[in-house]
Amino acid sequence: MLFIYTVVIFGNAADHSLAKTITKTLSQFGNTIFSGHGRISISISENNPVPLFFICETDTLQYVDTQNAVIILKENIEGTIADWDNIDLAAIISSDNDSGLIQLANHNINVITCGMSGKDTITISSKSEGVTMISIQRIIHRLDGGIVEPMEIPVRSGNLSTYQILALCALFCVMGMEESFFWIN
Repeated sequence: MLFIYTVVIFGNAADHSLAKTITKTLSQFGNTIFSGHGRISISISENNPVPLFFICETDTLQYVDTQNAVIILKENIEGTIADWDNIDLAAIISSDNDSGLIQLANHNINVITCGMSGKDTITISSKSEGVTMISIQRIIHRLDGGIVEPMEIPVRSGNLSTYQILALCALFCVMGMEESFFWIN
């Protein structure tokens, strides 16, 4: 059975760094199809047919109608968030994104905040020599109905920004792939 995860990266059209990082990282765990800003890229492995990750980068988004979908809001968004009242949808957002947080408060979706404060769902507890300790501070509801309990996990973080690390970890939790954290790079 083919299982497809949809990952929508929403925000500033000029910044593609988050989309590139997510696409590169997910391609290590399955097949990827990327679509965004006039470009389509497909990475398929005959040895690893599932899961399939459909990744879409956009600066406008009116409606999401799919199962197993995650919206990752870039740190800078322009415009408004439209009809996202979908129980099968999760949103990942920086806690510094005040505009996005205000807009998401009006929607019935699973919101995971990422940042450096005690109020965030996912934060960094420490960093040292290429390893970042990620702290999951609250239960995260996965797309498959399961949960991820609060815990700390070491992540080999390379040269990623703080938000890229946290957003990837949140994405892995929502997709039930939290055991893959250590391989983020």
